[in-house]
Amino acid sequence: YWRDWSSDVCSSDLVGLALMLRDAIFLIGGPQTREYAIDQTAVYDLGLIRVSPGQAVAIAITLVVAPATALLLAKTPIGKSMRAVAENRDLAAISGIDVDRIGTYVWLLAGALAGLSGVMFAVVQGIFDPNLGSQVLFLIFTAVVLGGIGSAYGALVAGVALGLSMELSTWSGLA
Repeated sequence: YWRDWSSDVCSSDLVGLALMLRDAIFLIGGPQTREYAIDQTAVYDLGLIRVSPGQAVAIAITLVVAPATALLLAKTPIGKSMRAVAENRDLAAISGIDVDRIGTYVWLLAGALAGLSGVMFAVVQGIFDPNLGSQVLFLIFTAVVLGGIGSAYGALVAGVALGLSMELSTWSGLA
């Protein structure tokens, strides 16, 4: 018997779970600020743009992971099954796809990508604490809504557009 958890979970439940997880991190790891051993003052001058080492690492990882995720979803049997379940759960189940197993894989993939994005954000920031994600949560929701809820590619394009517009709005030009 398969249970559709998405119909039983509301946003306040997720916020409560997030607060509970944050407090668990406080209890286990402590609230102190930590930092990566990356020189945040170093800058690579690439002509029109300047990139810090943390940003360079995040860009390099993104250039590998984003196409790999797209290929996983488009070309592999598990990715095709994920898309089928997302499109029509009942039809996917009738056609022989184990919907529960695919749901587990989707959550594992989402968790891995969320964890990787948190690490990359911490690398860009240089210092981090258990409250790191709360600063960008609104921007993440904005990118998802702007790109179209349920559209991974739309969220990716909207996130890039939002990030570029935020950076260009503070750009002082050729200094």
